[in-house]
Amino acid sequence: PRQGGPSRSVGNAATHAALPSWQQIMEGSRAVGEAAEQHNYILLYYHYVKLGRLEDVATWLKEVACISLGGRVRVALDGLNCTLSGPWSALQDHIEHIQNNPVFGQHRTRIDFKLSADERPGVSSRHQRECGMNALHVRVVKELVTLGPLAEGLAAPIEEAGKHLSPQEFHAGITAQEDAVILDARNLYEHRIGHFKIDGVPSLLPPIRQFSELPAWIDANQEKLRNKKIFMYCTGGVRCERASAYVRMKGREFVDVVQLSGGIHRYLEAFPDGGVFCGQNFVFDQRLSHAGAARLHAAVGNCISCNRPHDDYSPRHRCHACRMLILLCDACATLSAPENDSQTKEGDGACCSKNPPQVLCEICREGRGAHAVRKFAPEEGGSMSVCTASKGSRKRPLRILCLHGFRQSARSLQGRTASLRRKLKECASLAYVDAPILVPPLATNDDCGEPGRDRHAPPVPRHAWLVERLSGTMPVNRHAICEDTESERGKQDEQCMHTQVSRMMHFRPTYSWDKIVWAEKADKTCIALHQHKLQAAGFSVSLEYLRHVFATQGPFDGVMGFSQGAAIASALCGLKEGSRLCEEIKFQFVILCSGFASPVADHKSLFLQKLSIPSLHIFDGTSQNDSQVDTQESERLANLYAKATILRHGQGHMIPCTAAFVARIRDFLDQFVASPTTDCQP
Repeated sequence: PRQGGPSRSVGNAATHAALPSWQQIMEGSRAVGEAAEQHNYILLYYHYVKLGRLEDVATWLKEVACISLGGRVRVALDGLNCTLSGPWSALQDHIEHIQNNPVFGQHRTRIDFKLSADERPGVSSRHQRECGMNALHVRVVKELVTLGPLAEGLAAPIEEAGKHLSPQEFHAGITAQEDAVILDARNLYEHRIGHFKIDGVPSLLPPIRQFSELPAWIDANQEKLRNKKIFMYCTGGVRCERASAYVRMKGREFVDVVQLSGGIHRYLEAFPDGGVFCGQNFVFDQRLSHAGAARLHAAVGNCISCNRPHDDYSPRHRCHACRMLILLCDACATLSAPENDSQTKEGDGACCSKNPPQVLCEICREGRGAHAVRKFAPEEGGSMSVCTASKGSRKRPLRILCLHGFRQSARSLQGRTASLRRKLKECASLAYVDAPILVPPLATNDDCGEPGRDRHAPPVPRHAWLVERLSGTMPVNRHAICEDTESERGKQDEQCMHTQVSRMMHFRPTYSWDKIVWAEKADKTCIALHQHKLQAAGFSVSLEYLRHVFATQGPFDGVMGFSQGAAIASALCGLKEGSRLCEEIKFQFVILCSGFASPVADHKSLFLQKLSIPSLHIFDGTSQNDSQVDTQESERLANLYAKATILRHGQGHMIPCTAAFVARIRDFLDQFVASPTTDCQP
């Protein structure tokens, strides 16, 4: 066991003969006693089993089996896939719940539970959020791991997957087997920092961004696998179940496939010195990566800029075009970052929260589109394949800046458009940013924060592009205002608000709870219909803020605005038509969702003539279920554009994401994908 607690598994002796039993794990935890409770632990496991009533299973997991735990749980018709974090005792309780629940089948006692001490207890909240480990996330999904359309109809992995080999058997096989080939089933950013390497044995490292691209790579390089003894591996084993089955379905010449049971995780436990695995094992939790206990291997990754040894993903640098993780040393990151990089409070997240280095990954450098249809060609040598994008495709997807509504945030809009973002990923990349003006929470119980948040904790910050001149909508900073009484609020004007907001701005409000003082209560009438007509102050603040966003995070091909964000986007269009927009703010089109014309009095002159910029208008136009923005206002906004495309729906104040609706949005975007502007090339 590692310091502070065991790092063992729970497994069935028939499946994992070398692994300790559940009873041994329990005895080990008692010996550790209270010391184990002082540390955090990570639990990884998957279990292929036919499940029904998925929503009920998900509810049971959230309310019974995962109490006091954080992490990600995927519930699908074909089983469970879990990465959990928490105290040792809570993880023990979770394992007992899973093993005692008959819903998970007769083989539930054979699940390989992989338990490890959290080797990076001081990881930032931003890292935890990016990894999905800051809270419990239980998702009902179609399948545990997605292998893409080429694998549709594939038989259940448990029936067709390659034979499981223990770490010892796998090690002996790849070091002695003739005609062997090692196939890594992970993504490029994972095997950059660690992979199996043996002299004389081909090690295939597919250059893929996501698991669903693996079948296309296998199809293009199947001659390297034909009549070979294929040793396949991944992080913990779940992807090999699907990938090995896909290889075996190709026929007799591809049936000799074996997979590393328990993945790299188990191998490094069996071989603390790393064995023939060089580097570190990339993991999808706050640890980011881990190596064998002995940590004898030097870094195998390299800085993408200077090519020096480097394997640290903790800065979370990403490709400027496709957003895949890249390795960039501190020196090169400093040189590559845009000038005047603003400071951001730790934990603000990745929704355009800071100025990242503008560096491309290996795939984008070779001219492959970020989300273009990828056609792999057979490799002519080395471990990297040649990939060509489909004819006429862009080098990257359209970049669209998304502006949220009143009393919302970048994160809330990102959540509301999560399904739409996934369905448009082939042609568009959505970027989200918080508005610069902080507004107090509503005086209701409906705005007490994120799910699972302590109701007594300070409220989640809300943002706005426009506010009323008076009332409790001013951002209150303890350094600027020590006391906020009703009479003092009545004396505030836009110039004072501009001064306060500019202190908090830069690129995104750099707030912290010990510096923010909220007004005691907010006017409940601000949720009424037509309340947006009263919010006409603060545009100069928002315009200056957006200028900085475009200058530091651009270029953007288009702007999408929701509700009040649509009013701001339409004002930008009017300024653009009148050549009154600063040169930093450039875009080709707008998407206005549940929109209305800007209520700022000076903006009426912007719409005396119809605007020529292409626009897509999405709003409730059939049943008038939108309780925030009247349908007629959205209609009037659409009539201000000469090239307006209108999509009406009947689902209220939201953006539908049905297949038919998304197809029409994609049709609108296709005209810009086909003829990209040079201004928007990275």
